[in-house]
Amino acid sequence: MSGIVYIIIVSMILGALAWTMGKYAWKIKKNPQLEFNRVYLLTMLLSMIFSVAVAIVSSGPFESLGLVPSGGAFSAIVSFAIGFVANVVINWPVTYLINKIEAYEKACRAANVLASPMVAQANPSASKKGINIHALIEAVVIVGLVAALLGVSVFAVITYQASISGTGSITGVGVTVYSDSGGQNSITSINWGNVAPSNSVSTTVYIKNTSNTQITLSIAEANWNPSSISSYLTLTWNYIAGTEIQPGALQAVTLTLAASNTAPQGTNFSFNIIITASG
Repeated sequence: MSGIVYIIIVSMILGALAWTMGKYAWKIKKNPQLEFNRVYLLTMLLSMIFSVAVAIVSSGPFESLGLVPSGGAFSAIVSFAIGFVANVVINWPVTYLINKIEAYEKACRAANVLASPMVAQANPSASKKGINIHALIEAVVIVGLVAALLGVSVFAVITYQASISGTGSITGVGVTVYSDSGGQNSITSINWGNVAPSNSVSTTVYIKNTSNTQITLSIAEANWNPSSISSYLTLTWNYIAGTEIQPGALQAVTLTLAASNTAPQGTNFSFNIIITASG
């Protein structure tokens, strides 16, 4: 998983960079004298930060739904597109804001030009000791954005590497397992997503008695991959042993997978869950 994280982050940054450089190249063809100004730099940095932040926030829900692919090529393409689109979206408001600031600065400079002769007469040394506050603010903002991008990227890597992720098949023997309380969508696998050490994830399934007699349930695990991961993960459920399920009835059961505090970080795992009916 950790390798995918690097691919996602780098691809998002490249996607944001591609839009900025593409836009600049297109404009410079029309105007060879055009300079690479702060609008390009600020929107590029903001979109990079935004893209990586979105990846962190959305990774949990997406993985729990099984929407995050494990393939590096597909992840790179999707992440590149996210960075590219984020830059396109962010470019408009940032450009508008900077244009307003520049108009304000132009008005201030015009007013300063009118006032400068009087200032020079009143204090001749004042015109020689000015500090370029505008340049200082720009430098602080750009450095701050670069630091934010590095911070968000490092946090993303740490967040992913400090967890393990995996899937599991779920098989019913004498029963059918569903993802919904109406018994419409049967399932054969569970995506556990990321499980951080000392934490747990839960999912609710609905088990239907497909026989014509009352049954009770039991659960078992098999085929852990890697086999050693079973020492760090514990599967439990809230089904009370001996509870009878009537023919045709659905029983809601919450499965919980807990990781120990010594669980190996950045590991992918899989295992099988077998739910068996007796009665």
